[in-house]
Amino acid sequence: MAKPDDITPGVQPDADAITLAAELSTSGADDLLGLLSHSILNETQLLLLLERKDLPASVLDEIGRHRDWLRSYRVKRAIAFHPHVPRTLGVRLLRDLLLVDLVRLSLAPVAVADLRHLAEDQIVSRLGQVSLGEKITLAKRAAARVLAALIMEGVPRLFEPALRNHRLTESQVLKLLANHRLPERVVLAIGSHSRWESLPNIHLALLRHPEMPLELAAKTLPHVTKADLKALLTVKTISAKLKRAIENELKQREVSPQKST
Repeated sequence: MAKPDDITPGVQPDADAITLAAELSTSGADDLLGLLSHSILNETQLLLLLERKDLPASVLDEIGRHRDWLRSYRVKRAIAFHPHVPRTLGVRLLRDLLLVDLVRLSLAPVAVADLRHLAEDQIVSRLGQVSLGEKITLAKRAAARVLAALIMEGVPRLFEPALRNHRLTESQVLKLLANHRLPERVVLAIGSHSRWESLPNIHLALLRHPEMPLELAAKTLPHVTKADLKALLTVKTISAKLKRAIENELKQREVSPQKST
């Protein structure tokens, strides 16, 4: 669509195109609904309209009713990213978005919060069809829930980028460790990672996990308070060997009371 600043010198601009551009940029909701119901806009004109962040849900819903317009991937993407997209329309469009755009949407601060969450669900549901290279890229960029799903897969090459990602929160790691089906290699990766190995809540979650390796537990126990060690002895999920290690740690503290209490 021709814009006044884009007109080639010596070429007469299309007056109708300029007028339509002005209407798309400035008209209110009622006028836009009338324009959408009686006009056949092209992709460029629709994208110009969708740049307006003040568009109400009714206008976006009207665009979503036109199947011909939704054949354009760029139009579908622009609607899905719009801060006022109706939930029903947004959910329908999520299924058609490429993985890279789902990641962008899940992280977009202006996107509808519910859709960001659903975009994460879509990413997780597609992980089975995603290559290892793409998963490594996701581990460097994705949101916390996606990172947790990647870690859950137990692929060693995903551990470092996912556990290092600043979007991975302590609460998400604690949710991971609350899953007693988590493989030992994942427990070991979390417990030996420099970002997580010194956090008290992570220590306790690791020690409660039935797959906690005894060697890692031995390194963790000295950093746990006496009261927490006694509480751990009542936890049913930990092994008999770990309970003996906890009892030995408590006995050593009786001999060396300067250790953590």
